[in-house]
Amino acid sequence: MSYRPSPTPPFDGTEACRGLGTDLFFEQTAEARNRARALCTACPIRQACQDWAVAFEEYGFWANTTPGQRKRIRRDQTLALVRPEAGAKLLAAC
Repeated sequence: MSYRPSPTPPFDGTEACRGLGTDLFFEQTAEARNRARALCTACPIRQACQDWAVAFEEYGFWANTTPGQRKRIRRDQTLALVRPEAGAKLLAAC
């Protein structure tokens, strides 16, 4: 089975991180996390991004949440992480 990336985040051009690339959101330093938090806190699509990240993202800092926080959200809401290959199939069915 070949790897397919997870479905595209719900970016609409108004996201606070627009044009920044992804490095900041995958760095493991407190400085990077604080910079990302500042962007996410004021982001107009934060809730849509968080909903997407909870469903599809296992790694990185998304919508002001860490991987551990999203894992707890999934556990508390009895949600499963949708793997990339399954996510692509789900989106194709829509």
